[in-house]
Amino acid sequence: GVIWDERSNSYFVCAGAQNEVFQITPVTGKLIAIKKDLNGRAFSACHSLSIDRQGQLWLLTTRDVFRYDRSREGFVHEPMPHVNGEEFFRDLAEDYEGNYWAAAYKGGLFLKPKGTHQWMVLDTGEFAYTRKVMALCADSVRQAVWIGTFSEGLFRYDLKSRRLTHIDLAASASVSASHALVHDIHLDREGQLWIATHSGGLYRWSDKPGGQTEVKRFSMREGMPGNNCLALANGAGNSIWVLSGQQLFSLTLDGKPVNDPGGR
Repeated sequence: GVIWDERSNSYFVCAGAQNEVFQITPVTGKLIAIKKDLNGRAFSACHSLSIDRQGQLWLLTTRDVFRYDRSREGFVHEPMPHVNGEEFFRDLAEDYEGNYWAAAYKGGLFLKPKGTHQWMVLDTGEFAYTRKVMALCADSVRQAVWIGTFSEGLFRYDLKSRRLTHIDLAASASVSASHALVHDIHLDREGQLWIATHSGGLYRWSDKPGGQTEVKRFSMREGMPGNNCLALANGAGNSIWVLSGQQLFSLTLDGKPVNDPGGR
């Protein structure tokens, strides 16, 4: 995982195999390797980094979650319930109400309601199928939290109705193949939702007039170099970066490769 932190004017980079995080400040050229939290707790394999709506930086590792203490310039351990001992935490998001959500490949889905200091495991009732959670996306416009799993595909939790809905991406996009393995979820600058899948390419969720939605799939048929899409990020202007199993490439927000003259 790599993330740009505006407050410190630094990149934070996960080095999973070395169980550490690098803080790189381009202006000064300074590089700091961080291997422990401020209390001396050693990191397990570092998987990803996230920034919440308050600008707080979070680190997600195999066993633990940490938040960055800016005044002390270091990470502080966040107490989490443990389901398997090694949860493989993958993502974290803060919704527009101020609730925190955490995703774990082995541990499932975690929630810390606003105003509380305790996380809970969401694994009963309608959340029984949110297993192998890989990605989260807090969507303030739609007042929802999107949940991507590596088992059952995409879910949408509506913060108004408090209901969880499973989204069949293939059926929504009118394609025959089923793509239930989600790697990443991302909102672009126009508010469109992009879903990166394993071997299924990309899906784009767009709102249309009259309360209608359009889900469109992009794959090698549309000129992408591969269908195994791992991570997403906003690019310059109206574009989006895609990290695939083959290479890093960029698309316009209408799904055209940027090296295509018609997509510039």
